[in-house]
Order: sequence, then C-alpha cells, then structure tokens
Amino acid sequence: MELVLDDYQVAGANFIASRDRVGLFDEVRLGKSAQVITALDQKRLKRGIVIAGAGAHDAGVWRSEFKKWGKLPRKIIRGSSIDDLNLWLRGRVDVILLTYTMATKWAKKIEGDLIDFIVFDECKALKSAASQRTRAMLSTHCDGEHGLARWAAFVAFVDGTPCPNDPCDIWPFLRFTRGTALSLRHFTDRYFTSRMGAFSSRHTPRPGFAKELQQAIEAVSIRRTNASLGRANQPVRLSTLAIDGDTREIAEILRAHPGLEASILAA
Repeated sequence: MELVLDDYQVAGANFIASRDRVGLFDEVRLGKSAQVITALDQKRLKRGIVIAGAGAHDAGVWRSEFKKWGKLPRKIIRGSSIDDLNLWLRGRVDVILLTYTMATKWAKKIEGDLIDFIVFDECKALKSAASQRTRAMLSTHCDGEHGLARWAAFVAFVDGTPCPNDPCDIWPFLRFTRGTALSLRHFTDRYFTSRMGAFSSRHTPRPGFAKELQQAIEAVSIRRTNASLGRANQPVRLSTLAIDGDTREIAEILRAHPGLEASILAA
C-alpha cells in the first residue's frame, strides 16, 4: 500500500522545496523526515548527506524513512568507516548517513565535492557558534563562506526543539539561512536582554523586538504543533520502522510464544 502524506505534511514539503536553505521545526510525531524526503524528491535531489545523532543512525531511522517515502531510487550507506566515505565520494552510493562526530572529522575530505543536499537532523547540535562542530559545518561566522554546508545546493535544518535552552541559540541557523545579516554580538544586543547565570549568560527576548525576530525565523522555517493542527488528542497510530541489526533473537521469541505478535498488535 502506498503511503500518503497528510495535508499539513504536503504543505510542509512544499515550503521546504521552495527554498535552498530552510528549517523544519515541527513538534515530534508530525513526520518531519517524510516531509524532507518528499521535498528532496520534488527538487530531484539525489546525492547527499544526512547528519544526525548516533541514536538515529543506530536505529536505521533515515534509511527506513527513505525506503518508505522516497520516490527517487537512492543507494544509502551508513558512514561507519573511511571505506564507507570513499564509496560515497566515488559515487558508488547516493546518500551517506553520518553522525555529527564523523561529519566533523571528515569535513575537509568532503569539502570541494559538490553535493545535492545536506540534512542536519537534530540540528540543535549546531546551536553553539563557537563549537568546532558548528564551524566545520557552517563556517566560523555561520555564514556559509566556508565549511561543509556551502558545498550543498540545498540544506535543511530539522528539529522539534531547535533551541531548547536559550532562544539566542537560533542565531547559527538564522545566519546561515540568511534570516539575519547581523553578527552574533549585534544579534544578541538587538533582540535580547542578558543576565549571567551560574555558568553562562541567559537571554530573554526584548518585548519591542520579539515580533521582528519571530518574522525573521518564520521567513526561513516552518513550525507546527500537534495542538495547532488539532492533533493533540489523536489516537496512537502504528507504522513500521526497520531496525538495523541481528533480528534472530526476536524471531526466536516470537516462535516460542505463538500468538504474541498478534497480541502486541491488538494492544
């Protein structure tokens, strides 16, 4: 059976496909990966990199999502070793799945190679403009003048909570997507008041500039919540998720307990 996107997912995919640098910040359970993959198909982008946390790649999440939602044929490999990277660099596979650690380590090897797309999943990993990781991906000033992301024709930032600890953490994303031309210092001075916490400064949006900041973010990103879509009390929906790894132990448990699989699905 062919999977069909919900209307809000179609709208999200269209928004993403209309831009070259974009953020998708929908709440959890709203199908962000399906929207991104659909947008990649719309733009006919085949060769790229998906960078995410180790947990997502260990579970095979993006591999499974490409299989479910992708319409373009793509050979996908998880970048676990330099041999995997070389296969991708030589064009033997289309998409390489990297952790942020591996992407930072291999950035210089990849730079100079034109890429159709880069997806930064769990992009809060790039919230610190001073971190080695952020500089390797977005450049020292997060403007894309240097760094890995400048080699991609399309870049998507994906996260349900892009700046969970401090609203000022949105600057690297805004700077790279051209949502602001301000340096970090001028951005902070214009939009926030600061106070020192135990370990770092904490920022609060200035009331007179909050709307302006919100408009800057909305110009280059889209965010919906379950409540805004009327899905706050939606029933649980089941879907398949392919998990990488040895499944023999699970198969043996199901054989030893006839009817267990049906009982799980019924529950």
